[in-house]
Amino acid sequence: MARKSESTKSLRWAAVVAALLFVAICIVPVAASVWPLNNDTYVPVANSPVRFPSCNNTHYFFNLTNVSTDAGAKALHIASNNYTFAGDITSTTATTDTFYVSDTGGRGCQDDVILLVAVNKVSQGAFGLNITAKGYVWNATEDGYLPSWEEFESLNQQTTLNNLQFDSTDFLEYSSEDVLQSWKFAPPQNYPVYNGQPTDNSKLFNLIAIDLKAGVIGNQYKDPSDGKKYSTYYANLTDFGMTNVTYTLSGITSDDMVAFNVYAYNNQTAQGQGVNWYNKVTNASTSDSSGWRVVSA
Repeated sequence: MARKSESTKSLRWAAVVAALLFVAICIVPVAASVWPLNNDTYVPVANSPVRFPSCNNTHYFFNLTNVSTDAGAKALHIASNNYTFAGDITSTTATTDTFYVSDTGGRGCQDDVILLVAVNKVSQGAFGLNITAKGYVWNATEDGYLPSWEEFESLNQQTTLNNLQFDSTDFLEYSSEDVLQSWKFAPPQNYPVYNGQPTDNSKLFNLIAIDLKAGVIGNQYKDPSDGKKYSTYYANLTDFGMTNVTYTLSGITSDDMVAFNVYAYNNQTAQGQGVNWYNKVTNASTSDSSGWRVVSA
């Protein structure tokens, strides 16, 4: 009887080991990589074709080399409302909400807005994102400055990019592996993804780049003839010329986080053609920083 009992135990243990091995084989971890460059790089969007195919139909050139750390981050902002042009910092548990993209730069506009969504710890199979964007569209000017009022005078509404759906299959990839990193594209290396981010790189994010296919009209411009700043016609436009972004997230569970950042592509500027502008983010929240972060309730 003792031998039979030991044999039974061995068989049961072998069955348990076999089951665990089967589970281990079936659950294959998703391979991850880090994007090789923080600037001077071509980044694909998840909703190609891009609005401005200056290099190809799927990628934007993230230049970010001809500006200092502060200069490229002083013009573009994320705001919680359509009248705070300088932007602000928002941390919320709302899985559905709206934020705005504003401009306070010297050219009075940004030709196109690219949204960078950073996803931390969300279950790959469960994550979902819906984006609706509203903003103005115009032909890029030869000097890169604000288009004429005549071009906007007949417009009474924004162009709408409706109900874009994204999931984990849209995560940015490099060498066929999902990008997973602690930083966003910027002139300096290791630039934070969100305001107040720990400096120990303990937060890692998958990324999704989305072309909103609309621009931003700013609240001011700097006249190159006299160097003075003047107000634009923003007060005559819906949302004061800002780009309106409404998101809906699904699959957000405990300890998850999603951070939104914005970039601007411009067809003609002193810094060159490409993406040279982004919202400023720092490890410590400051008055000139902006951003939007969704945390689990």
